[in-house]
Amino acid sequence: MKKFILVALAIAIIASPALAGPKVFGYMNPRFAMIDKGEDMASNLGFSTPYNRFAFKGEVEGGEIMKKMGYRLDLDVSTTGGNNTVIYAYMDAYFSDNFCVRMGRMKKSFSREFLHNSTQLLTTGRHYSGRMAGLQYGSYSYGMEARVKQEKWYFTGGLYDGSSAAKGVANQDPAIDIGGRVVATPAEGVEVGANVMMVSLPDGGVNNGTYVDGSGNAALQTNSGFAFGVDAEYKKAMGEGSLWLEGEFDSGDNWMCITNPVDDNGAPTPWEDQEFGTFSYMYLRALYMINAEFGVHFGYSMYDPDTDTDDDASTLITPGVTYVWNKKCSTKVEVQLESDEFVDMNGNSDTADYTHFILQTIFVWG
Repeated sequence: MKKFILVALAIAIIASPALAGPKVFGYMNPRFAMIDKGEDMASNLGFSTPYNRFAFKGEVEGGEIMKKMGYRLDLDVSTTGGNNTVIYAYMDAYFSDNFCVRMGRMKKSFSREFLHNSTQLLTTGRHYSGRMAGLQYGSYSYGMEARVKQEKWYFTGGLYDGSSAAKGVANQDPAIDIGGRVVATPAEGVEVGANVMMVSLPDGGVNNGTYVDGSGNAALQTNSGFAFGVDAEYKKAMGEGSLWLEGEFDSGDNWMCITNPVDDNGAPTPWEDQEFGTFSYMYLRALYMINAEFGVHFGYSMYDPDTDTDDDASTLITPGVTYVWNKKCSTKVEVQLESDEFVDMNGNSDTADYTHFILQTIFVWG
């Protein structure tokens, strides 16, 4: 399958004059990192390229009903040995200039941080949105979305698969997640967004997605998790420089944290009746460009997997500097100060503190 995709990409490049303007492009982030592993542990340091994207996109002319069709395919080729990963693989059917239907593999419409392109992050990387992705809220998925865009607002809402399989549905949970996001632009340079996501959680997902009909213990049991989030962004030119601010707050069911594992009689609670803990995630970020080339950035984030449990939160503070070489290349130097709360073996509250160092360049080609 991977060889077929690469061959198809090669054919697309060769045949580009016959297509309606396909664009071949990509981006990468070569970096040097020092990762603190904690007390009594040696720090890891070295060079890497966490992502190295190869992509192409374009559009073809439509007809009477569907005006045009857009498409995009992204591969992550950062790993060696042929283990390339399909990141995006979708098509957009435009029925008007302001309305389209997206089908394929995409990002779910949840979390400003996760939806940001990796080349447009204010810091060297995302903070804790990956933990929400592990709960199926903000993550990549196959699905179908309706996308509406107006002058002052846009809306994205869709249906997504649950635990995504590599292809097909024979070996994935029979789960459909539902989500939506709306973003408004009340003033120049200001965006305000809100999103919700409900994930379907079938019991027994390791059973190759195949379940026995009927009743009793063999029947399929389902539960669901719900999360919501609000966010904002502000951009303003300031003389030779500029200011970019971002903030986000998300909360919802942490279905990996069961709050009622047994019922009043001490028996295991059926899956569909189990209740979950509540997670919360927030961040604030700023990038101040003193001029077109040099700037300073700062980020603060906090993730709490269960707001009813003490001493389990994580915080991350990321001060750094940014240098823009040109429109397609920039470098960030960043210190990451991370703290994880925990309870030790004696029942005492404690904090594990780590200090990481990142030197990263973002290069966009094509």
